[in-house]
Amino acid sequence: MQYKDYYKSLGVDKKADQDTIKKAYRKLAKKFHPDKHPNDSKKVDQFKEINEAYEVLGNPDKRSKYDQLSSRAARGNGAEFDPSAFGYQYSGQGGSRHYQTSGDFSDFFEAFFGDQSNFNYDDLFSGSGNQFQSNTQFSRGNNEREIAAADMEAELTLTPSEAYQGVGKKFRIRINQHDKTLSVKIPAGIVSGEKIKLKGQGQTIHSSGASGDLYLHIKIEDTPTLKMDGLDLITVVPITPWEAALGSEIRVNALSGAVKLKVPPGTGSGKRFRLNKKGYKNRKGETGDLFIETKIVVPPSLNEEEQELLKKWKDVSTYQPQR
Repeated sequence: MQYKDYYKSLGVDKKADQDTIKKAYRKLAKKFHPDKHPNDSKKVDQFKEINEAYEVLGNPDKRSKYDQLSSRAARGNGAEFDPSAFGYQYSGQGGSRHYQTSGDFSDFFEAFFGDQSNFNYDDLFSGSGNQFQSNTQFSRGNNEREIAAADMEAELTLTPSEAYQGVGKKFRIRINQHDKTLSVKIPAGIVSGEKIKLKGQGQTIHSSGASGDLYLHIKIEDTPTLKMDGLDLITVVPITPWEAALGSEIRVNALSGAVKLKVPPGTGSGKRFRLNKKGYKNRKGETGDLFIETKIVVPPSLNEEEQELLKKWKDVSTYQPQR
């Protein structure tokens, strides 16, 4: 047996935080999962090594003990050795490794790494008694990690109205190489970046029949007339030239309901009006503001009377816009 660099197995730096380690494990576990490579023994061995590494580095206490062990190995105690020379028997049952002894694992590592009076290898792995196993027939802890590796992530796009009001949503997704239609209830006030967990809707582990979870990342997309800026809403409202020039009161449909806006005389395109606390309301009850932006539009066609009126307006007007 030879000292193993678990950081190298997961492809992370020794100073990596727990979140980085978890992400690296999940990425590699999905890549080398036996279900994807049923006839590739090398990939299966890599999958075992990845799980073994995460069994240690994914637990802060075990990682700390492993780092102690690593520092000793770095001083020259990492040469290959025969476990039987220390009173252990090795057997390759079903591709797994078993080290057995009548003594304690601390005796084994004291012989190999030096004094381990403050180090208990049984605490490092989820073994039982005086036997350590590393295989794909997992202990409860390893099975949970296999299920975690079967988790899936997907993006679900909503309109501002769907997100604000809450809606039942159906979507299609490919799981275990099959297209599947799922339904999800979107809670009112959800915002971009939030996640919804669909328990048991991830990939299925064929060896055990268990399934991972599906995490939906919410993304709220702007529409041509409605944009979101945090909890603030920006809506574009068309108005006629005479409403802009003479002033008027217009009705605007907001997510929270219809509101009335007084447009003062001489309002131009792009003018913004702010209505406090009429914007987006999230699940915490926090509410943004509503910004109404005017856009002057002209009729696509004019009758004779309208043309004459505009010509008279043109003749009497002294207004000269800057160009």
